[in-house]
Amino acid sequence: MGSTFTFTIPFENALMEGETLSIPLAPLHLTSHPASSGQKAKGRILLAEDDPITRRIIGIMLKHANFDHEIAENGLRAVEMWEKGNYDLVLMDVQMPGQDGFAATGAIRKLEQDRGGHTLIVAMTAHAFPEDEKRCLASGMDAYIPKPIDLQKCIAMIRELIGDHDP
Repeated sequence: MGSTFTFTIPFENALMEGETLSIPLAPLHLTSHPASSGQKAKGRILLAEDDPITRRIIGIMLKHANFDHEIAENGLRAVEMWEKGNYDLVLMDVQMPGQDGFAATGAIRKLEQDRGGHTLIVAMTAHAFPEDEKRCLASGMDAYIPKPIDLQKCIAMIRELIGDHDP
């Protein structure tokens, strides 16, 4: 009574091919902006993430927080989807095969110079040192969130950024 405990569950071994993911969302306190069947999603998000388990978990989080989202499995695909989509924010994994998040962000920023506008890009990385955050911001990303992702902080950051941003 009166104690708080924390623990980590290694999800990399939690799911096998074809199994479903069940995450209790009540502790995430995502009910401040509930999704209902008739309510339109607020904010379009592109999730660029190569890890299928992380994609699934963040995808569930975004869905329950009432964000419309699409998924890119790598940086090249993220740039292709960004060119065709109208996203309010990109959650960009920094380390991906083919084209990493830094290169993808650079490509998006170059395209923005030609066509105008600015899409918010949030770096997601397991590198959590202050110099890593500085590198992400210096590369053109607007914000940074370390992995493992704190789902509540991530949703709060997205809401704050999208709320303050006029696409």
